Amino acid sequence: MGISCYGSTVILLKLQGLNLSGYMGSLLHLLHELRKLDLSSNNITSEIPYSLPIIVTHLNLACNNLAEYTSIFAQY
Repeated sequence: MGISCYGSTVILLKLQGLNLSGYMGSLLHLLHELRKLDLSSNNITSEIPYSLPIIVTHLNLACNNLAEYTSIFAQY
């Protein structure tokens, strides 16, 4: 759990199970080298931002309150 950097660049945010709540926000795209984002098992209620860094290879948002989007993805 925590934040990993390569030099001064954030490459991993692993903040699972911390009972975080609220919104993820739209500024994650500023973490240009972020490769892994784990916000699972929290109480995040926001939309999944469209502006996630394109380099992200691992994304875990399981066990949050994003259910309204589960039904959208289930259609495909």
